[in-house]
Amino acid sequence: MCRILILDDNQREAQALKLLVDGFEETRFAAETATDPLLAAEYAKNAVERGQPFTVFIIDQRLGNGRDGIDVLKELLFISRDSYAIILTGNDDSEVGRRAYEAGAYRYLTKPADEREMLFVLNSVVQNRRAELEREWRGVFSEMMESALQREDFEDVAKVVLKHCLRLGFERAHLFWSPRLGYEPQGETFIGIACEGGECLPSFPGAKFNLYEKRILQRALNSRGMVFFDERQAGEEFRAEIESIGCPYPRGGLWLLPLWSAETLSGFLTLDFGKTRKYLTADHHNLLDFLARQASVALEHSRLYNEQKRASKEMELLQRASVEMLRVAGQSEDDFWYAVLTIATARFGLKFNRAWLFLKRENSSALYGYKAIGANHAHEAFRDWERDEASNCTLDSFFKDVYAKRKRLTPLDALVKGME
Repeated sequence: MCRILILDDNQREAQALKLLVDGFEETRFAAETATDPLLAAEYAKNAVERGQPFTVFIIDQRLGNGRDGIDVLKELLFISRDSYAIILTGNDDSEVGRRAYEAGAYRYLTKPADEREMLFVLNSVVQNRRAELEREWRGVFSEMMESALQREDFEDVAKVVLKHCLRLGFERAHLFWSPRLGYEPQGETFIGIACEGGECLPSFPGAKFNLYEKRILQRALNSRGMVFFDERQAGEEFRAEIESIGCPYPRGGLWLLPLWSAETLSGFLTLDFGKTRKYLTADHHNLLDFLARQASVALEHSRLYNEQKRASKEMELLQRASVEMLRVAGQSEDDFWYAVLTIATARFGLKFNRAWLFLKRENSSALYGYKAIGANHAHEAFRDWERDEASNCTLDSFFKDVYAKRKRLTPLDALVKGME
């Protein structure tokens, strides 16, 4: 919708122009009138605060009380910086036109306004505004992709995506990602990856939730397209869902962008303007859908790259470890199993939280707990990995300890020995 404010001290002429604009077959135009510069400034401020600034100001060059419409134009454009302005003048004076353009006018027209010329100019404003928006946003998208493809770490790519979302004018951006491949309609775990902008909660990164338990959120994401939730229209259930996943619900509404890779829901973005209420046009929404596709490509590329890189490192690790484990097996079966479980759980190994070994009793079908390494809880495993990193524990140093009969058992080892 192209919102127009007509400023003319002559109420009859202002209403006549409003009828002309409202009478266009193009339903996207909607005009309001003001007969006083102060009132026009108030309308402009209120429109900006509501998040629905006027697209165009149409201003009479000669206003009452000796006011110059070109000076008022400067004031209105200062209040509403993204708006366009058209000056109406009673005579075709080139000096008026020069001053109008220098003040920031898009066009100046002579009175009375010609219907076809006015429609042409307003359509030109709409097309120009759309072109500027697309050029600006696609420029940000291009820089985002270029920067993302230069990075390998998934978290670094996530931060690149979020920071470029803020460059589009948003106050805050959150990214959620699914740790599993594939999407199951009956439920899926998502993890908070990163947040950029104001009032981000420190506890957000790593926060987990099951999408199946979030009824409204799940339905919105399954729509595949961008969804906007107006703060005044969102129900208490959806507010509770958003706040439960670590996002303070914004006063200005929430934009939800699903990130799909083929038939897989890989993650989603939430964008908002914080406490500011701002409404986006259909052109903005189309570009946000494009942003979602671009972000999905960048993040999926990073995920696949890191998976391949990790798989390659793990294969190299296991090849090196297999040679040493054969030597250890010749030394002691107990040391061999200790090495197997440690490599499965260590920071320099496969980084599982824990590994258990059960053996079959001789002449019996019963299994008994033989050995276990690791931690019952993720935070304990992270603590152990941080300790290994601080002590510079590597595969080579580990096997030196094994040959020297230096073992570091965990509480799980005592626990498993009582199991049968």
